[in-house]
Amino acid sequence: MMMASGVRRMKMVVLALLCAVWTIFSVPPHRAEAANTTYYVDDVAGNDANSGTSPSAAWKTLAKANSQVLQPGDKLLFKAGGKWTGTLQPQGAGTASNRIEIGRYGDGPDPIINGNGASYAVFMRNMQYVTLQNFQITNNAATPAKRSGVYVVGQNAGTLNGIYLRNLNIHDVKGISDRDDVDNFYGNAGIFITVWTGSGNTNLSRYNDLRIENNNIHDIYTIGINFAGTNLHLEDVAPFSTWYSGVVVRQNIVSRTGGDGIVVGISHTPLIERNAVYDAGINSTNLKWIAGMWSWASYNPTFQYNEVARTQFGVQATSDSMAFNTDVFSQGKSTFQFNYSHSNKGGFLMSTPHLEQNGGYILARYNISQNDHHNHWTDTTISSHSSHAKFYNNVFFNNTTSGFKVDGTHGTGHTFINNIFYVTAGPVSLPTAHTYDYNLYYGFTPPASDAHAVTGDPQFVNPGTGSDGIATAAGYKLKSTSPAINAGLSFANPGPGDFWGNPLYNGRADIGAHERQ
Repeated sequence: MMMASGVRRMKMVVLALLCAVWTIFSVPPHRAEAANTTYYVDDVAGNDANSGTSPSAAWKTLAKANSQVLQPGDKLLFKAGGKWTGTLQPQGAGTASNRIEIGRYGDGPDPIINGNGASYAVFMRNMQYVTLQNFQITNNAATPAKRSGVYVVGQNAGTLNGIYLRNLNIHDVKGISDRDDVDNFYGNAGIFITVWTGSGNTNLSRYNDLRIENNNIHDIYTIGINFAGTNLHLEDVAPFSTWYSGVVVRQNIVSRTGGDGIVVGISHTPLIERNAVYDAGINSTNLKWIAGMWSWASYNPTFQYNEVARTQFGVQATSDSMAFNTDVFSQGKSTFQFNYSHSNKGGFLMSTPHLEQNGGYILARYNISQNDHHNHWTDTTISSHSSHAKFYNNVFFNNTTSGFKVDGTHGTGHTFINNIFYVTAGPVSLPTAHTYDYNLYYGFTPPASDAHAVTGDPQFVNPGTGSDGIATAAGYKLKSTSPAINAGLSFANPGPGDFWGNPLYNGRADIGAHERQ
């Protein structure tokens, strides 16, 4: 009996071990669901006790959605037409081949995330390979404070890849627009991209493949889109190993802000294209030193096919208010091409002395500037504090009493070739500190130094008729009888095309932004 009992006990032990082994290899690690799971959130019919994995078993609250650690391939979808108050704070990370999506489901208007005065309406910390899209986001309050719509931050995480922010309607963010409150002013935005250091920082964060596309940011009381970093990033000059890479800011509309429109920094070869910024700074409580679109601490930034209009100013002595700018700690070549600016209070373009100190220069080609003013602290329409600025095949049109002025004091040695200067009223200043050649001048006497100057009416199709929308600049195409045709200097590497994408050249170079075919 004892022997039989011992055998039975041994069999039971072996059976238990087999069951344990079976359990280990047959049961997945414990979590709510496997990867590639779709979770649904419904503010009306949802219940946080549900599984959340079907529209009929949706969750209800932001708190429940925030508690789920998302896995590669997961989707977190909010019901169209729904409204949630508080901060959406998703967790988790996808992979390059299996991204996380945070968006909407069903028919109707985009779901609303109302921060209701919190620091952020959407807060994304240390996430990667994630797409946030198709939301209406607001963060209003009775009084201003440091607030953002979408706040993306990395901390002690190294490289964070694949953050895509798309198709967001962000408005009524009651942030800080007082330009004298510098830390808070640059610490909030409609969309804010940054990293934190703090104690214990051993793996400084940076972004790679960061895309901000097709968003509408309007009626806010802070900056529209803003990039920030740390002093550790600024110390990393050439090899730029901690600067952001793969940055694309594309096809966004930013209008009626409390500060700048689009600010891109800490970035290696960022591309800022096909955006529109209207009325930057119009909602400011203390307006100083802003621009429509600009970069800082960036290497080889490219601004192309953008439109900037009506950038505001407060007091001229403390205003930049330009359409475009390249600023402190910039490196390499800052390219501005195929852009359209109009009625900006401080002018078309500026750069700071830091650009030249770091071996950089400006290349501005095939842009159109219509009635940009010079309510700028230098009292000029173009103020480039560099001796390496190159302006060719641009159109500078002004038929207001503002006139047109180039700064000849803070930056010297600019080169102006193949440009059309059309100024029919107001003061004109083209200082002798710069070089002029093959330009067309209308409405005033050209500089004597331009040995190949063309004078007279350039015969635009319909000048001065540009309005909001880059397509409205078509009035600056040349008529077939224009004296600008085949009158310019041809460059060996002129660029990809003219303002409208026509190939270069059709014979000898035309003067202006249009290469007539």
